[in-house]
Amino acid sequence: MKQSSPDAVAVGCKKMRVLCLHGFDTNAYIMEMQVGMSVLGKKPLWDMFDLVFVDAPNRTADESTVDDIVRTAFGPQDPAVGYRKW
Repeated sequence: MKQSSPDAVAVGCKKMRVLCLHGFDTNAYIMEMQVGMSVLGKKPLWDMFDLVFVDAPNRTADESTVDDIVRTAFGPQDPAVGYRKW
């Protein structure tokens, strides 16, 4: 019995849309990068799901409070977006 590939299963099917919410003092871009670097970032999952990344409505007032690990790993952020919080 031949097993179908994820691409074959997804053909003709509408992708499930998944809302991806980032954590405190990050943003949608950082969340997308984290997902891309994880197991979830494998191509078959991107083919099966429509991942929607959104920014939190509130900008972090004092960016010096953002964890050093986040700033080091993801570098400077777009000044128009900055770091966000819920």
